[in-house]
Amino acid sequence: MKKYIKYNDIEVVYKENLHGGGIRFGQQFIPVVKEKFGHIDHVFEFCSGPGFIGFSLLANNLCDKLTVADINPEAIKVLNETISKNGLESKVAAYLSDCLDAIPETEKWDLVVGNPPHVLAKNEEEYKKDITLYDPQFNIHKKFYRDIRKFLKPTGSILLQEHTESTSVDDFKGMIEQNGLKIIDVFAYNSPVIFNSKKNGVGFNSTTFKKLINPIKVYKFLKRRIFPPIPRNYYFIHAKIA
Repeated sequence: MKKYIKYNDIEVVYKENLHGGGIRFGQQFIPVVKEKFGHIDHVFEFCSGPGFIGFSLLANNLCDKLTVADINPEAIKVLNETISKNGLESKVAAYLSDCLDAIPETEKWDLVVGNPPHVLAKNEEEYKKDITLYDPQFNIHKKFYRDIRKFLKPTGSILLQEHTESTSVDDFKGMIEQNGLKIIDVFAYNSPVIFNSKKNGVGFNSTTFKKLINPIKVYKFLKRRIFPPIPRNYYFIHAKIA
């Protein structure tokens, strides 16, 4: 069943089986790109699925043009529907491609983003169970880093989001450096604490006071307020041409 999510003026079409989490943790790209790169010309989203990362960057005016690509024909269908629905034909191009194989070399990008499959699969059978999750022998990453240089502008950057429970930077360092690239930074994004200004100065409302009846609940509430949980499962690798 098709679903929809809106990023400012862009409504993105998707299906639950087509994405690996870009609708949630993938939105960390917005503050990271804003802080580290600012507004740029051309972004490419690798292994895009429905394009949550790329379309949200475009919707937040962080890029002028967007290219998206995925190996799944079903993902390309919803990508093209989003492009048509929002009148983005002049700004967005979508390619059905195994990694970068079917993308024309005329494409040149300032920034490559993505959250590619990150769980090491032992074989093709395991990979086919969930192509949004598994990377057989890290072949997806190997092909990506092997071919990406010819699409990057001279000052272009790669910013991929990986999962700490499945990988470490050491899994990718060799393939990055062997292909004429260098790692600029490896970092996690920690969401800032946001206080709701509609509540009073100490952050309580009428519902909150009801929790004072139960000391355990109020302890947990205050702990979340003062020490909110920080997502640490994902990290970014920023690389450039060496």
